[in-house]
Amino acid sequence: MDALARWRILRLVIDLGPGAGDDGGAVVAAGTPAQVAENGVGASAEYLAAAIKLVVAAT
Repeated sequence: MDALARWRILRLVIDLGPGAGDDGGAVVAAGTPAQVAENGVGASAEYLAAAIKLVVAAT
C-alpha cells in the first residue's frame, strides 16, 4: 500500500504535544485528518493540510 492509499483510509489523528519529553503528552488536536488540518493547532496541522492537498490532486 502506498502513502496516498494510507491517507485515503486514515480516520483518526491524535496529535500529542506541545513538545517532546516532559513538555509533551497532552492531546493538542484530535479528529479526522481534515479536522486537525483545519484546526491549525499542533505540529501536525500544517503537514496534514499539505498531505491532503496531495491526495486530492492525485484523485
